[in-house]
Amino acid sequence: MRKTLLALATLATLIACNKNDETHNLTLTGNVEGFKQGKLYLQKIVDTTLVTIDSVIVDGDSKFERKFNIESPELYFLNIERHNSNNLDNMLAIFVEPGVININTTLQNYYSNAKVTGSKNHDLFVEYRKLAEKYNFETNSIIAQKLLASKENNPKKLDSLNNRAEKITMMKYLVYTNFAKNHGDKEIAPYVALAEIQDINTKYLDTIAKALTPEVIKSKYGKDFTQLLESRKK
Repeated sequence: MRKTLLALATLATLIACNKNDETHNLTLTGNVEGFKQGKLYLQKIVDTTLVTIDSVIVDGDSKFERKFNIESPELYFLNIERHNSNNLDNMLAIFVEPGVININTTLQNYYSNAKVTGSKNHDLFVEYRKLAEKYNFETNSIIAQKLLASKENNPKKLDSLNNRAEKITMMKYLVYTNFAKNHGDKEIAPYVALAEIQDINTKYLDTIAKALTPEVIKSKYGKDFTQLLESRKK
């Protein structure tokens, strides 16, 4: 009896140790070359508010490593606090997922020089961001031209610009729908749908929903997307 109790106690200890070893599923490592003093903040959006998850004090060594447990892949932000600097290039978006993710960048060009490896969702996020920048540039250009046409009292030009804006919007919706559909096995798919095409016709949202894998549907963005689709159908 005593040996049995001892064996059970030992087994319980081993199980507890294994649980402690498995308290994290994400490791973030990185280096901000040239960053000697200040803080790095890991943040994410919770109910429309940017919330700090963790921080790293940098005092001489610009390399860092942090371990976390995340429920599902999600967009996080690595914010840098520089002493005696008004630089606006302080925020880096990272689409994290379980595993080891490495971030290498420089103090001088924190955003533009950033190289993030180890996350397939982040690789696709970079592709999506290029598309977004392209369409945002075209949209802003049309807005500027419409303001000028209004000042010039040129209704013909305004009509032409409005037609062009509608075509760009339709093209953008189709591109984002195809992007999400083609990457239905990654959490970036519902994220893009939520970020860019919430007001699109529900048949396109249905197309995306059918492409999502069960694992993605269970993720944070997958659940949010499912809620959106259900509310749109009511």
